[in-house]
Amino acid sequence: MLESAIDALATSTGIIGKILALEPANRDGTFADADLELLVEGRPYSYIAEVRQIDRMAMLHQVKQRFTQAARPCLLVAPRISAELADKFALFMQNSGQRAGGGFGKAT
Repeated sequence: MLESAIDALATSTGIIGKILALEPANRDGTFADADLELLVEGRPYSYIAEVRQIDRMAMLHQVKQRFTQAARPCLLVAPRISAELADKFALFMQNSGQRAGGGFGKAT
């Protein structure tokens, strides 16, 4: 699923992604599914990625809680999140003074 998401990101935005490691133990004690590097306009950005099936708001809260203190930003990779759930989560993040990523791509 992660490779498909990286391919979809490149196709839809031109952003090139590379998996640096799978299931890394990060310096801050968090465990993620992957270390990623995204190349945006020639500049590399480092992320940790969590790959999950998301079907309810509680799961989004779990991911947020788990990676709030991570040293690097976390990307959530999911095969599908309903528009209703995405809107609810974006509103929750806005009300808590944080930004939710708005980059929704469709991986096949």
